[in-house]
Amino acid sequence: MPEHKAFQNTVFRVKFHMHNEYFLRTLSAFNDEDSSFRPQQNMLSVKDQVLHTVGAIELFVSAYLSTIDSTSKITHTSFRPGEAWSGSSTAVTDMRWTQNADKKHYDEQVDMKEIKEIFSKTMAYASDVFSIPSEAELQQPIGKNSLVPDFFRAEDIIEIMLDHTAHHRGALAQYARLLGHSPKIPYFDMP
Repeated sequence: MPEHKAFQNTVFRVKFHMHNEYFLRTLSAFNDEDSSFRPQQNMLSVKDQVLHTVGAIELFVSAYLSTIDSTSKITHTSFRPGEAWSGSSTAVTDMRWTQNADKKHYDEQVDMKEIKEIFSKTMAYASDVFSIPSEAELQQPIGKNSLVPDFFRAEDIIEIMLDHTAHHRGALAQYARLLGHSPKIPYFDMP
C-alpha cells in the first residue's frame, strides 16, 4: 500500500508542476503594462484572471482539507490565503463565502513577475496538500458540500481545479492575441 500512495502522490505533484509550467508559458506573453488589460469593462483583467484562478485553487483545497484529518493544520503564505478570499477560517463547502469575500486583492498593485510568483506558490501549496494524505484518505469522498458531488475524491477535486486553471489559461491566451502578442503553445516550444 505505501508504494501506491507514493505513486499517487507523485502523479499529483507532476500534474501540478506541469499545469504550473503551462500557465507560466501563457503568462510569458504579457508585460507589466498588460496586467490591467481587460477586453471589456465588466471582464476580468489579465491580473484578475490569475488572482481568480489562485483563489479558486485555494477554495477547492479548503473544501478538500475539511475532510482530511492529516492536513487540517496546513497553512501557507500565498498572496491571499483561502480564508482571506472567503472571509472565514473555516473550510469552504458552499458558495455562502461569496457574501463576505474580500475583493480588495484585485485593487493591489502587482507586476507580472509577482503575478507569476503568486500563481506558482499557490500551485506548490496545492501540490503539497495533495501529497500528504494516506491512500485511504485520498480515496475518501469529500462529503456534504455544494461545490462538487459529495462522492468526489482527491483526484476528482484535482481534475476540476486543473480544468478551471486551463479555462483561464485559454482566456489569457485570447487576451494576449487581442493585445497583438503571440502566446506560446503551453505544452512545448515551437520553432
